[in-house]
Amino acid sequence: MKSNKKNILVLLPSNYQLYSLIEKNLLENGYDANVLTPDSEKFRYRNLNQKITNFYQKTFLNNKEYKRKLKEEFATQMLIKAIDKHSSYDYVLVIRADFFSLEILNHVRSKTQNFVSYHFDGINRYPKIFERISIFDRFYVFDREDIDQHRNLELLPCTNFYFDYPELPDLNIKFDFYFLGSYHESRNEILLDFQKFSEKHQMVAKMEIVYNKEDKPSIDIQAKFDCIPHYISFEKYLLNIQNSKYILDILISEHSGLSFRVFESLKYKKKLITTNKTIVGYEFYHPNNIFVLDSNYDQLLEFLELPYVEMDDSIIKTYSFTNWLNYLFKIEPYRNIDLPDVS
Repeated sequence: MKSNKKNILVLLPSNYQLYSLIEKNLLENGYDANVLTPDSEKFRYRNLNQKITNFYQKTFLNNKEYKRKLKEEFATQMLIKAIDKHSSYDYVLVIRADFFSLEILNHVRSKTQNFVSYHFDGINRYPKIFERISIFDRFYVFDREDIDQHRNLELLPCTNFYFDYPELPDLNIKFDFYFLGSYHESRNEILLDFQKFSEKHQMVAKMEIVYNKEDKPSIDIQAKFDCIPHYISFEKYLLNIQNSKYILDILISEHSGLSFRVFESLKYKKKLITTNKTIVGYEFYHPNNIFVLDSNYDQLLEFLELPYVEMDDSIIKTYSFTNWLNYLFKIEPYRNIDLPDVS
């Protein structure tokens, strides 16, 4: 018997295991969900000949590209096999399309009439995204500057979101401030200054910096913060958000889009300290709830003492996963998500 459920395919990177919570929310919303990452299956050699050839290439010719290409081919084959679980999809969403080959994207394109992409990074950081944009019916970005700079691409506005599946709250406060983010040199000075502020006022700041082996944090950063050589799960991150009194958000220098931290602060009704100045243009901005950090540490304690101002429920729900998805695919009812003018 054929299911009445709408089926949806979501492709996204495996970073922070965001995929598992997206799948959870989709199932909660009644979808038949197929959520896949580029590395859904661990690489394995197809035969002994491939293994021997790689050993020869790496050992005698110092060629590491051979195995990289084998891995790419393997990932593409496994992903296409998993995509073909359904002959067609009602909806397909690709998050960070630059993680997926043109072969995969064109294959998926043939399976749906609703093919959209969302890019939660500055598009200029990853130039190969430009040859992928035209494949989609609609392409959404979270940075107004990208829309203004590339008007010919017809990019559409969107933001990140918070998950709205049912969950048990954890009200056990363990620290005053919490920050999790990838290592980026532009964050260093702010991280160190904020740590000094916390120590001066005897407050606990838990700051976790994720890095890869090609871009290790400097010695002073490693000495001061929890530097982690692998991604932690998004679920663990959300638990730390709940266990923190306030949320710290430090923008990198290469985009002005709002991070997930902003929308978790909205969901959990926690005060946000952010370096993203564009936030003052959003409908949910209130100076009692959101502090734009610059060199104004002398005003921060006063901000923390201000009463939190409740937002209208309709505004909060705008940035829920459910409304976010409906907005992307134009599934009624939904509330529009826009990006303020930053010029």
